[in-house]
Amino acid sequence: MKKEKSSYKDPAGFVCKKDGVVYRQINKCYKENYDFFMQCGLYKKLVEKKYIVAHEEIETDENVDNELYKIIRPQKIDFVSYCYEWSFSMLKDAALLTLKIQMLALKYGMSLKDASAYNIQFQDGRPVFIDTLSFEKCNEKPWVAYGQFCRHFLAPLLLMVYCDVRLQSLLINYIDGIPLDLASRMLPWRTKLNFAIMLHIHMHAAVQSRYESTSVKKESNLSVEQKTVIIENLIDLVKSIKWKPQDTEWGDYYTFTNYSDKAMEDKAQIVSRFLDIASVKTCWDLGANNGYFTRIASNKGIKSAAFDIDAVAAEKNYLY
Repeated sequence: MKKEKSSYKDPAGFVCKKDGVVYRQINKCYKENYDFFMQCGLYKKLVEKKYIVAHEEIETDENVDNELYKIIRPQKIDFVSYCYEWSFSMLKDAALLTLKIQMLALKYGMSLKDASAYNIQFQDGRPVFIDTLSFEKCNEKPWVAYGQFCRHFLAPLLLMVYCDVRLQSLLINYIDGIPLDLASRMLPWRTKLNFAIMLHIHMHAAVQSRYESTSVKKESNLSVEQKTVIIENLIDLVKSIKWKPQDTEWGDYYTFTNYSDKAMEDKAQIVSRFLDIASVKTCWDLGANNGYFTRIASNKGIKSAAFDIDAVAAEKNYLY
């Protein structure tokens, strides 16, 4: 198996490939957490709810390093996308899934050790968690991934709504999420009147700035009940963040274009016949607008991905 060069940060394991198939090596240092994850019922519940990609443990006769504990083969994701490419509601749904998983993990005595947006992919039009090694036994410390969640999800969602939807592109430059001090400065003053935003962004940023120059970190113990209240508050906040897209040329292309009903029907039939003749398994629709024609392909059982530069078009397509 060949190790993926980009998979190097997590000491618990790494991604590798063989004959085009993706595997995950689990290292011995993660043995206790992995075994507990699989045996406590959390993994089974997450799979039942379709919150996480399922995997199977496999045997290998290859030469392996001394760190190897297990090799798993996760369910394949048909198309890989990234948080800075998603529509607003895709990012919002990914945020909510992360919080739902953390809430469920707490009930089973576990917790997410990271809350990166890159741990989420979309399969069959819905978000799914892909990082099996993100779970650890819960302790009395604050949620270690809280700051990362705020940078990867909360900050960009708020900036997209209160400032400009195009600020999502900041995630391209800030690979570990938008710095909270930057988000706090960019958000309008009125957001400080919202207690949840004040707490999770503005005060959070202020505390980080105050203590970043000191090596002494004070952490209070938190019970599972207290952690649950925080997650519930975050869920309520994320649900309350709503974007009202304006009409755009591409987002409303089929509403204001000069296509007649007959012309749209004829074009749809042409696309449908072409797909039948081509007999393809996958379809990429570049410049998909609201995805009207993409869905012709997906309704035929063809794995389809729609692309559009217009944020409104992408949003309407996802919410269709």
